Amino acid sequence: MMTSTYWPAADRRAGPTRADFGLVVYERSGWWARRLRACLGELIDVAEVRSVDELLSRLETLPAAIVVVELDLRALEASLAWLEIIDRRWPEVRVVVVACRGLSAYEPILREFGVIHFETAPRSLKHLEQLARRRHASLGEPRLGLVERIWSRLPWPQHGHRGGSNRPPLE
Repeated sequence: MMTSTYWPAADRRAGPTRADFGLVVYERSGWWARRLRACLGELIDVAEVRSVDELLSRLETLPAAIVVVELDLRALEASLAWLEIIDRRWPEVRVVVVACRGLSAYEPILREFGVIHFETAPRSLKHLEQLARRRHASLGEPRLGLVERIWSRLPWPQHGHRGGSNRPPLE
């Protein structure tokens, strides 16, 4: 099999970038999403979903997301099944579970299914905020397409800006 590469290996990044990242909140009420939007400001996009299908669809476009899931005991078995699917299909996705304090006994089993954080203190979102900010900072800049890479390497001022004034005259 023949592959052609026009750019040195250093220009090809492996792994997820910030373009693959977002915070996806799967809950019934919208309460957690509102609180997270308030503390994260404009740095990180917070999306709300109300169904598993919506969640899985969103992960297709955000394969390095942090997913915040509100624990629902009525659907615990189904939740464990789709947590396993997420873990297998999107290994870069991080899952956080939010619940009331009375459900903290479920934390060990949820950790077995890939949950990285279990939050029972709705008044303090400090851990969730720090987790989201660290994850965002750890990801690289979005990969550039061929045209963007060419523009980013041009030697004249304002390279990368595609206005008419920064292009050389055509002869």
